[in-house]
Amino acid sequence: MSCMFDDEPTHTIIHNIELFLWMLGHLIIKFLGPEGTSREMIIALKKALSVFMGDHDLQKKKKQILIKDKHFDKLLEQVSPKFEVLKGLICAWHHVLSLAYQY
Repeated sequence: MSCMFDDEPTHTIIHNIELFLWMLGHLIIKFLGPEGTSREMIIALKKALSVFMGDHDLQKKKKQILIKDKHFDKLLEQVSPKFEVLKGLICAWHHVLSLAYQY
């Protein structure tokens, strides 16, 4: 017998891949670098980080970012300079997730 309710979506490996994207994105936007110092909260940074914080539109925001590259590009504009090297990885991860959700 399954512990899932009938109306709950089935958890798949794609959900785990998506979680990694959101966790890495949050870290490379919020912190200055690997030493763990938080960045000064300017308006653009607060807006970018709001994607990772729970509110009633959270799923809608994340879906827009996964489907539309312009939303993802705006998010990447806020990456801390010390994490620039990870932009390629997060872009590749985004592309994999976009394909997974399309097909």
